Amino acid sequence: MQQLRQFIRGRTSIDLLTISHFDDDHIAGVTELFRQVRVEALMLPYVPLWERLLIAFGKDLRPGDERFRFYINPGAFLRGIGGDNLGRIIEVEPGGEDGPSFDSDGGDFPREPDLGEGPWKFKAKTKFRTAAEQSGNAAAENDQQTETIASGQPWTVQGLWEFCPYNAPRRDEISAGFKANVEKMSDRLLHPPAGADLDAELRALKKFYDDEFGDKARPRNVISLFLYSGPVYSTWNNHKILSPDYATPSYYPGRYPCWYRVHAHAPGHSSKCSILYTGDGYLNTPKSFTSLNAALGSNRITNLGVVQVPHHGAKGNWQPGLAAKLDPVFCVFSSDPARGPTYHPDAEVLRDFWPHIPVQVNQAGASYCGWLQR
Repeated sequence: MQQLRQFIRGRTSIDLLTISHFDDDHIAGVTELFRQVRVEALMLPYVPLWERLLIAFGKDLRPGDERFRFYINPGAFLRGIGGDNLGRIIEVEPGGEDGPSFDSDGGDFPREPDLGEGPWKFKAKTKFRTAAEQSGNAAAENDQQTETIASGQPWTVQGLWEFCPYNAPRRDEISAGFKANVEKMSDRLLHPPAGADLDAELRALKKFYDDEFGDKARPRNVISLFLYSGPVYSTWNNHKILSPDYATPSYYPGRYPCWYRVHAHAPGHSSKCSILYTGDGYLNTPKSFTSLNAALGSNRITNLGVVQVPHHGAKGNWQPGLAAKLDPVFCVFSSDPARGPTYHPDAEVLRDFWPHIPVQVNQAGASYCGWLQR
């Protein structure tokens, strides 16, 4: 909470908040954040109800648990907390095996900025999905609508900066019986009638889950939203990224006169200025990387200045040579090597990314900066 208070100090709003997935260490503090600042847009991975319940049961949550409401309907739960402090809710659909499911070559935007209405502008139209439709049941018509965008669909700010989310395709085998049971009662879960004993129905689903999976390993949660962020390079004449050593007002850019900051020999490591957030995503097979590359477009991958190493540097989310495929200037390990039982990052992953100026982040943070010239 101390870090949260420091982050929101002086802030009244956040333009875009992205939640990669629903593990506790990735959503902790979100409810408190909504109580204190306005979030203009919240981005989530689209996960159907039956899959959200699989995650909840796999975490041994009980039907009466307050957090269970989040898994039943994340958007409604967060809107109930945020109220007027929460603007748009945007869900990113899972991608296809070979790339985005919309008409795009993954290329850069044209030089002319696309201003649109307000600061945020989608390249393609979004479609709207009601809470009932999220579970495959379109019976209700008055639910709070959420916007749904395709995996790999860019989102621009004034035609100058872009965000491009990627929701990996699902490959795990899931019990058709469990999915069918959830779909039968999805409308009652999302829109409970007066006097309904939902806890009893959820306990029945939990029993079905236990009978189906027993004490075996729970279905693996491979849900994690990737987010690419970077300049629309064709709209800038020059750009460069700096190391964290420069990210202090007393050193740069204040230390240098204006004409020198955009000079060809101004300090900086590279003109690759984009960042890739991976959450707990899996890039552990050649196919998983190919899907990511196809969705984002190779030009975005080749412009990565900073990469957050997947899942705190766990080797189960990594493949040998991944660092060379992503080829960032810098890499960030969001992990605590002294914290058991995992003690992330794993040595193999750290060695792979070592040539890419690794930065360890735990309680504090890492700030990267740079400059853009029009």
